[in-house]
Amino acid sequence: MITIQYPDRDPQMFYELSRQRHAEQAESLNVLDGKLGLVLSSSSALLGLLIAVYALRPGSFHAPAHVLLAASVVAWVVLSVFALHALWHREWKNGPLLQDVFDLHFSEDAAKLQWRVATVYWRDYDQNKLHEKRKVRALNWALSLFVTQTALLVSALVLAAVYGSETPHRSQSVGPGVRDAQVLGSPPSRTYPDVPGLAGRLHSSRQGPYS
Repeated sequence: MITIQYPDRDPQMFYELSRQRHAEQAESLNVLDGKLGLVLSSSSALLGLLIAVYALRPGSFHAPAHVLLAASVVAWVVLSVFALHALWHREWKNGPLLQDVFDLHFSEDAAKLQWRVATVYWRDYDQNKLHEKRKVRALNWALSLFVTQTALLVSALVLAAVYGSETPHRSQSVGPGVRDAQVLGSPPSRTYPDVPGLAGRLHSSRQGPYS
């Protein structure tokens, strides 16, 4: 059994320092989890936007745009793996057990007990550093992949817009009369109804008095 020798001094300063570092570490882990969740949700929103555009205008995506679309999906998958791996619940050391501290009040003096509690905070702080480093590493990868995914998304949309604008539009069909009039440069001829007897009267009115 290892016996720990504590300094023969007031443990208040070391106790406050170790407890504060442990509390700051817990807050830092919560902030990292929040940032990872924000990056993951933003990346999923970008992927959803790209899929919606592709569903509305599939004909505007040609071979290079399809390659960029696939690369954007791959970036989202890798980002999700890093983020979910870092967000996965793991055992976190949160200091001494309250029941143990309460029981030790009956057998140890206050100074030694405070040294022991401060040592537990110190030990748990060192063990939790592995979780903190893993989350920081995952956040760095997630941010890099998010920037890459955004660049691929913008490139794919630009290529789709350029390709869509270069696609010739189908002309509307017109009738033969309008088409002939457009060729001759004159408006289409108008057809008048035939009124019975009107043509004969017009013809007779043109005859002279000696006819």
